[in-house]
Amino acid sequence: MGTCKKVLLPLLMIALLPLAACVIRADLPEPWQYRIEPLNEQVERNGCVVAEICQHSLSFSGPEQAQAVNAYLLLCQGLRLAEYKAWAERYLEELEFNGVLLEDRIFFWWEESCHVFYNDGAILSITMELLHKKADGANPATHRYAYNFDAATGELLTLEHIWGEQAYEQAAAKIYAEIEQSGLLDNYYADLEYLLLHNLHPECWYMDDKNIYIIYDTYSIAPYAAGTVEFKLAK
Repeated sequence: MGTCKKVLLPLLMIALLPLAACVIRADLPEPWQYRIEPLNEQVERNGCVVAEICQHSLSFSGPEQAQAVNAYLLLCQGLRLAEYKAWAERYLEELEFNGVLLEDRIFFWWEESCHVFYNDGAILSITMELLHKKADGANPATHRYAYNFDAATGELLTLEHIWGEQAYEQAAAKIYAEIEQSGLLDNYYADLEYLLLHNLHPECWYMDDKNIYIIYDTYSIAPYAAGTVEFKLAK
């Protein structure tokens, strides 16, 4: 009988392992479901479409907290659309003032896309890409920014939530040290230490469970050829 118990006990434990794993997985948060839909706005002059603004609408479903995130994203999207349309109108008025006939071509084009970078049910990190072009512009201009949320509460996260009150100073110091150690200081503007701190904006970072990614737009810390520059810092 003793031998039988010694054999049956390990077999029972092995049989229960899948059940235990199911219990553990059930306690883990689930990634949020979402959809992305295109939204297009057009501006007309003289019966012709002369400006186009394209946005992508991101919305989440699932937990109650998703509604708070959706409301925030919708508010930001509406504010940006109003801003883009105002910029387009001012630019078109300037062209008309200078005698340009606005017809048969697109003079102002603006596209904003989004990407759910990290979504594990605990952290929600969204990156946004903006590309715009004017008729008299040599190259398209780009801009990258991001939103981060605590999925458990729906609260917008700031860099201070991760690194405390001195978050921006800490991030700028880490990045400067990284550039200095790599021997690449000459690739950046001379006042790099100042620019790293003062051009680090609230929406210029995103994250996953291990790292923070810091975004610097074109011209903010280096010449145009560098483009958008990103740095990965461990949490």
